[in-house]
Amino acid sequence: RLDLFGDASDEQIDKFNNYINEKGAGQYIFVHKPVGFEAMISIEKSGKVLLFPGRSWIRSEAGFPNKLGEYLATGTPVVGADVGGINGLFTNGIEMFLAKPGDNNEFAEKIAQCLNNHDEAIAVGRNGAFWAKGNIDCKKVASDFLEYMEVRNG
Repeated sequence: RLDLFGDASDEQIDKFNNYINEKGAGQYIFVHKPVGFEAMISIEKSGKVLLFPGRSWIRSEAGFPNKLGEYLATGTPVVGADVGGINGLFTNGIEMFLAKPGDNNEFAEKIAQCLNNHDEAIAVGRNGAFWAKGNIDCKKVASDFLEYMEVRNG
């Protein structure tokens, strides 16, 4: 079962659902209306895997994506494309499962690896949450920024 959440309009959701049904995947793929932050966190924590597909393009070079940080912080294993702002930050199979950008077959293989290896997936989710806590904690970011400013300004 694949559950998709986003900020699409009702019209867009209907369009997605029609397309999914036309392709014969309506019993496997579900597009949901937007939910609030607390509900989304609960959904993310209860999932077996969170998907962060990506492609190499100008927006993927813009920096670390907030959504990926949110995903990692939940402790749920993440499968993602090794694009732009995250390239080089993670080791495949340690903090998250990584696939080459645009390689749909490899992305699918990483999903299967995650779903078929429960103990490995749990460890990767735990390591991802540990990474998130050590690297995107707002207090740490503020402290690092103040330290940078002190060094820069003498």
